[in-house]
Amino acid sequence: MKEFFTNKYFNRVLALFSIVILITINLLSFILYKNYEINTINRFKKINIEILNETSRMNEYIGKSIKLSGMNLLYESPIQKLMKSPDMNNFEKVQAIRRMDSVQSMGMHIHSIYLYNMEKDYIYSTSNYMSTHADNFYDKEVIQLLNSGRNLKGFYPIPRWIKEGSSKYPVCTFFFFESNPMKENKGVLIINLDLKWLKEIEGEGDKSSSLYIVDQDRKVVYNSDLDKFLMELSDEKYIEKIFASEEKSGHFIDTVDGVKSLVMYSKPEDQEWYFIKLMPYNSLVDNITAMRDNTIKIILLFLVVGVGISFALSKKLSNPIDKWVSMMKEFGVSKDSDDITYITSSIEHMLVKASDLESMSKTYLNALHQELLKEIIVGNIKRDKDIHKILKEYKMPLSYHGNYHMILCYNGQNYMLEAMGNEFEQSNYSVNIGENTVHILWNADPQRINRLIDTFKFMGVSSIAVSGLITSIREFNLGFIALNELLKEKIFYPKGYVLYYDYEITRYKPPHYPSEKEKDLISSLRRGEVENTLVVYKDFIEIISNFKYDYFKFYLVRLIFSIQNMVDELEIEEYFLDYGMIKRDYFEKYLEESNHISGLDIYFKDIFSSIERAISEEKSKRNYIVIEKAIEYISQNFKDLNLSLQTVSDAVGLSSSYLNQIFKTEKEVSISEYIVNYRIEKAKEYLIDKDFTIKNIANMVGFSNDNYFYTVFKKNTGLTPGQYRKEYA
Repeated sequence: MKEFFTNKYFNRVLALFSIVILITINLLSFILYKNYEINTINRFKKINIEILNETSRMNEYIGKSIKLSGMNLLYESPIQKLMKSPDMNNFEKVQAIRRMDSVQSMGMHIHSIYLYNMEKDYIYSTSNYMSTHADNFYDKEVIQLLNSGRNLKGFYPIPRWIKEGSSKYPVCTFFFFESNPMKENKGVLIINLDLKWLKEIEGEGDKSSSLYIVDQDRKVVYNSDLDKFLMELSDEKYIEKIFASEEKSGHFIDTVDGVKSLVMYSKPEDQEWYFIKLMPYNSLVDNITAMRDNTIKIILLFLVVGVGISFALSKKLSNPIDKWVSMMKEFGVSKDSDDITYITSSIEHMLVKASDLESMSKTYLNALHQELLKEIIVGNIKRDKDIHKILKEYKMPLSYHGNYHMILCYNGQNYMLEAMGNEFEQSNYSVNIGENTVHILWNADPQRINRLIDTFKFMGVSSIAVSGLITSIREFNLGFIALNELLKEKIFYPKGYVLYYDYEITRYKPPHYPSEKEKDLISSLRRGEVENTLVVYKDFIEIISNFKYDYFKFYLVRLIFSIQNMVDELEIEEYFLDYGMIKRDYFEKYLEESNHISGLDIYFKDIFSSIERAISEEKSKRNYIVIEKAIEYISQNFKDLNLSLQTVSDAVGLSSSYLNQIFKTEKEVSISEYIVNYRIEKAKEYLIDKDFTIKNIANMVGFSNDNYFYTVFKKNTGLTPGQYRKEYA
């Protein structure tokens, strides 16, 4: 009978154990599967959203490059003539077409460039295609766009096909003209951008995923499958969700073409295209599902083997059961229930006995005391009743009232007092809290405290704060808060400096923000004067260093905010090497990690130098545009007898002195000298053509006086006009 009961008992335990293990395995498998699934989707989403954003940025960059190249090309003199003039000699035509070829060769993604002369109804093309009358031009669709009366937007890309015989190529076409509407212009510059560059960015990658670029009309602007180019997606549900969303980027799971897919999208604010990535959902989770199934199979196999072994061993354990039950009676538990309940109750009774603090090791007890003391210091245990109970129940060697001192060390968690010898071992506790270590000493005389501080300095503790006398444990929390605030002042002092809480710090003054210094600093920075800015910055720092740390930090963040506003106002962030340095979060993190105020000088000097470079680059860009505009004006008006520095200055909207200064710096000649040189070059071209007299040529290039023309021409060329014609005509 006893053997029957014993076997029955073990069988019940074994069955219960198996059921619990099976439930646990299934529950953990489900949780791990879902966790891996979510993490995998988020990881893929993050990577692909970054890829989409990078693709949109590259698209924006290519677009801006095309627009800039197109605008520069549009206003060049040879292009203007070819686009507007009804009659041109072959030399001028070849010159303009070669310029178009040059722009095409520099833009590696440019398919072709056309120039449409409306008056002649003639299209000039880059050398890879034949220039001819519009009716005979190979690109019929561009002719339809020009003649259909469509209200074309300047600089706006139009996706379309270019057909060449039996082949066709997807391109984005940009139209450049001088004024709206297009029909009021004499000519149009057309640049066709090959979309192969997007395939280069997309790369080989995951063949299961697909990149779509969709315009506002919900047409496909790009997909690796050319059959989908310009396809309408208005009826697709996932497209409706994307266009209805107000988020710039996001993801969701939807069914696309009958396949459950992860849909990721990005819509930059300054672009009119959506960048969409589709990825089959199963391709993301197949590996996870297989791993889950294999893991469950292996665990079940081990479980079956374990159950078999346990069942075999259970038979050998039946004899010691009586001994076990007898041993339980020694703990005073009466046998008034069945054997299973009796054994369970006996084990619980043993655990209660084992929890007696007297049986705990010294190491564990000290660790427990430190954890409880930490709860008191940080304020999680505040009531006197609770503190008294803890001191008594856990036999902590502290009394509620006593003579205590608290030392707070920054980055001192490796310097526990227990490791410093017997001198400190019997009357202290050390507790790590964040980046600081709190040391509690009781009945410590000043000499002992000073020796301890010297030890910390020798070990390299960067900052130390020491309290005055604390007379009760309840005051530990207030002391910790006060020392923690005091330790913030470490930035104003050298490494190893000791701050005393009961020391009256007389350097604090009522806070007053130095607005005038900030204005002087921003003004000097706008002018790009780094050295002067550093002088003003040091005055600013000297003023706010007299305030408490919280005010000091707040005023520095306010200065960073003002600098950021200035950078945004000047629109120079694209030239700024590290724009993150003037972001509030980045600066506050740097300030928290700084050990001394001297580190801020280097930080701000880097900011000032970066801003100076950015302003200089932006100014150079503006000057370049102005100079190109002045040169264009001169090339269009060189025949005007009144053309001068003043008329050119009026045309570009700058003072004559400033324009002449930046022009001479860039071109190494003044405006007046450039006008004369340009007229002489034009005169050389006319002299080669014998149809014009020298007197007529002088008038044609803007000289009202023949003798002055002769003098200037000979000074520039070393020959008289007649000699030049005789030698070169």
